Amino acid sequence: MSIKSNLVSIYNSYKRRLTDAISQVNYVMTSGEYTIDGQHVQLEAINRSFINDVTFFKNQALGYIDQAEQIYKDSKKYNTVSNLKNGEYQAGLANVLKILETGTMEDDDFSNIIEVYKNDSIALNAIKTVVLKNERMRNMSGYIPTNDLDQINAFEVLRKNTKKYTTEISMYNKSSLDINAKMLLAAVDNLDDNLLLK
Repeated sequence: MSIKSNLVSIYNSYKRRLTDAISQVNYVMTSGEYTIDGQHVQLEAINRSFINDVTFFKNQALGYIDQAEQIYKDSKKYNTVSNLKNGEYQAGLANVLKILETGTMEDDDFSNIIEVYKNDSIALNAIKTVVLKNERMRNMSGYIPTNDLDQINAFEVLRKNTKKYTTEISMYNKSSLDINAKMLLAAVDNLDDNLLLK
């Protein structure tokens, strides 16, 4: 299974457990079987059980996010080091940058160039800098994929939202938690199997 499918599985498990907890809270609040004090005791019991499960789900989800980020960083480091040591690669990049400075490259050629350098953040930043300086080439900047900072920020936002949106349940926040669980699942839809921005 991919990291994404594992993370989605965890989020779905959380959502199922949340739905169960919401059902229990609703029953306690509407059944008429409990006094106000009895409701508080029951809600605390539901919450203790729920928090134990949520902590487990949260830790697993954060582990998958950390794993994806480490794989991403390791692959970027490997690509950067090997590219810097490759003289032919560097000469090719220098030629591409000179051609881009002239503004004579066509869209199809540019997308092929980006395909060659897509895993090299240093090359992509250099290409982006040259393209943005050239008025004729600026429209091609959309072909340049997200950079490392965007990807690292995406991991951080996913991590932050996982921590923020998996929390204890009460009679007051149960609806917002359900919405938040759906938002977590929707956020993962925009990522590939390794949790990278598409």
